[in-house]
Amino acid sequence: AMNEFAKADAPSHHKTPIETYLWSRGVALPNDCISVRWRKAWQFKGDKTTAAIMALISDPITLKPLGLHLTYLHPNNTKWGRGYFGVKQNLWLDDDDKLHKRAGVIMLSPMAAVTSAGTLGIGEGIETALSVRRISGNENLPVWAAGDSGNLAKFEPPSYIRTLII
Repeated sequence: AMNEFAKADAPSHHKTPIETYLWSRGVALPNDCISVRWRKAWQFKGDKTTAAIMALISDPITLKPLGLHLTYLHPNNTKWGRGYFGVKQNLWLDDDDKLHKRAGVIMLSPMAAVTSAGTLGIGEGIETALSVRRISGNENLPVWAAGDSGNLAKFEPPSYIRTLII
């Protein structure tokens, strides 16, 4: 998963179709987000390729990369679908192909922001997590996305989080 993440066509989300897509949904990524990147062509539905938003899924305790969450975009920058890379039946595969049972997260805000604030907003998907930030009225609220409802249900906040906003 890290190899694919490193192959991104843009090392950041700035000035890419990611911003256009998220703005159309009324949200934006934090400026310091490093876990979301752009890929111009990703295999989708057999032999087709499409653009994709790649979001790195990490263990919230060890910070170890666990896989990728993919949002496939239609050429008009609307969502075409989603998928995972490096993931088997909602369980993450580690580097040795061992199943990892703790729910991974997409760290839309870096760990330093979360530990400093002691507060975290979390939502099911990227857009929902970013909406938590917007609805809170605090544009500096650190947020993470669980990727799906199953991971959100399994999420165990690290001990340094004093306040969790779902």
